[in-house]
Amino acid sequence: MNMEYRRRRRKKRRNRGFGYSGYSGGRAAGQSEGSGFWGALLIILLTAGLIYLLIGTSVGTLIVQNVFKSCSNNDRSTPVPQVSGEPTSSPSLSGEISADICFSNLEVFVLQMGVYSDAGTADGLISSLKALGAAGYVLDTGSGYKVIASCYDTEAAARSVCDRLRTQGYECMVSTLSCEGTEISVKCSEAVMDSIKTAVSYASSLITSLSKEVIGFDAESRSIEYGRAVVGEMLTNVKTIRSSISGFSDPSGVISKLDEYYMQLEAYMTTFISSSNENRVEVSGMLKYLQLDVVCSYINLVNSVRNP
Repeated sequence: MNMEYRRRRRKKRRNRGFGYSGYSGGRAAGQSEGSGFWGALLIILLTAGLIYLLIGTSVGTLIVQNVFKSCSNNDRSTPVPQVSGEPTSSPSLSGEISADICFSNLEVFVLQMGVYSDAGTADGLISSLKALGAAGYVLDTGSGYKVIASCYDTEAAARSVCDRLRTQGYECMVSTLSCEGTEISVKCSEAVMDSIKTAVSYASSLITSLSKEVIGFDAESRSIEYGRAVVGEMLTNVKTIRSSISGFSDPSGVISKLDEYYMQLEAYMTTFISSSNENRVEVSGMLKYLQLDVVCSYINLVNSVRNP
């Protein structure tokens, strides 16, 4: 009995040490440690792959810029400098900027009624033309004095009027008044530069505006008050532009030449508005005379800028 008891007891001990349940428990512990390692590695790889995919998309770029950047940059308010593909002009250390100012070319067509060696001998013709509503403008060419009746934007318009005058017994021909445009470099403050550009732009556009008003005054039988009001608006613009450049100068001398030009326009327009003439035909001639004054002044301005 004792031997049988001892034998059974040793058998139970062996089963507890190496039985299936014990072996299975040891394997499960090893699997838990291994699966933990591989699981962590898998999570790392998946995270890296997700970041790679996000960066490759526009959404990913947005996330990286706004989320990941905030983790590495404590100062979120610092702006990111933007790079522009186009150069920008900036003031120099002295507060001045440089720019190229363009003066437009001009060509108009005029009715030339005659050429005289001196202006006095043309007085009779001038008076006759003014009575017809023409300008009776005398242009000193240096070699003689041209008497001009009117001015037009196109050659066809000038020739049409010239043909009608010939049927009335007047000798006339179509000639041109013109100047070639030019470009000049100007250096001044930014505020004055804007005023110069406005002055140059208005100088050429004023000629176009006056041409339309001259044609409209005759064709639509506009009143004298209307003509004076239109010129009054132009005079206001001239004074405003002149005041914006007054008191300034630049090395090129453009500002002083513009100031002189606008001073002349101010005088011409003031003379027209101040006239007490109530003869509509004669006022029409005065408006044409003003138009030619503006044209010739612009040509002189451009030539003086080109040849200082």
